[in-house]
Amino acid sequence: MDVSNLKKHFGDQLKQCLKKSDVRQIDVASALGISPSAVSQMLAGRIIPKLGQLDVIMQLLSLDRCECADLRDCLARIRSGDEELRSPLNDFIKSSRTKCGLSIEKLSEMSGIPAENLMMLENRLNIQPTPYEAVRLAAIFNCSVGDLWQVVPDKPGSVELEKKPQDSVLEFHDHGAPYRRVEGNQNIKVPVIRLEDLCKYNAQHDRLIDFSWRHMVSFERNLEVGMVIVQAPGRALNWPEMYDAKVVVCDVKQWLPGMSVLALRDGEIKLGVAGDNINMVNFAGTEEVCACEYCWMVCSCSFESDLFVVTDKKSGENK
Repeated sequence: MDVSNLKKHFGDQLKQCLKKSDVRQIDVASALGISPSAVSQMLAGRIIPKLGQLDVIMQLLSLDRCECADLRDCLARIRSGDEELRSPLNDFIKSSRTKCGLSIEKLSEMSGIPAENLMMLENRLNIQPTPYEAVRLAAIFNCSVGDLWQVVPDKPGSVELEKKPQDSVLEFHDHGAPYRRVEGNQNIKVPVIRLEDLCKYNAQHDRLIDFSWRHMVSFERNLEVGMVIVQAPGRALNWPEMYDAKVVVCDVKQWLPGMSVLALRDGEIKLGVAGDNINMVNFAGTEEVCACEYCWMVCSCSFESDLFVVTDKKSGENK
């Protein structure tokens, strides 16, 4: 299928999605800030939208995951001129499935993931697995969930379209090792987890990094392996409730009196300072040193608030 045919295919897909919704072409034009005739040319396959415009269209039409993936994949192929463009995730899943000697149907039966979802994960350029899908696939492929997430596109629509030599290289990191800085400037992905989910952690049966990948709500990039980002409301950490906290932690490898820790005690997690003895913590806001069940070393902590918001006087929108 050449690029011109791909454009027509893209326009036909978009036209079908528009027909299924209650949105009119004039509404799409208004949302994009373009003329209705430009929308007509888009539906005819004569022109294509930018990635940002496509995101606006998909949100306006309330498209489901499969429809979004199809449109993003087709647009990426048109813009690159390479109809075989694939992501490291596509290759990882296909090669892992092949090594295990599994067909798509058998993998679907073992994982509980619908075959059509597996086909998307193996072939769609910008697709992301759900946390459930990542956990199930990692178990079958006998790899860590972290290994799989390292090759997942950062954000649908944000993948570089030009192929580079390093795009085909899969580099995994040992999350079981003590945290360490990554060589060079290549950031890796670290899981983001909610404070209430961290309360369920049991160090006797799990590793912090594995637990976090299974309970992640998103991921961010970092220069150190083994980090976990914990999101928490400020009030949970003895901070005013108008703030939200982001605490970067890792497993404690050596007890250092005076280090900042995030500690679990009596079902609650609080910030504190390590005492002279192991697992003895002086929790923030108190002078008493208490024993904790688990604790994690705090690498950094930041508080953010929407208390101060700049408003655009013309549009009335918050920025």
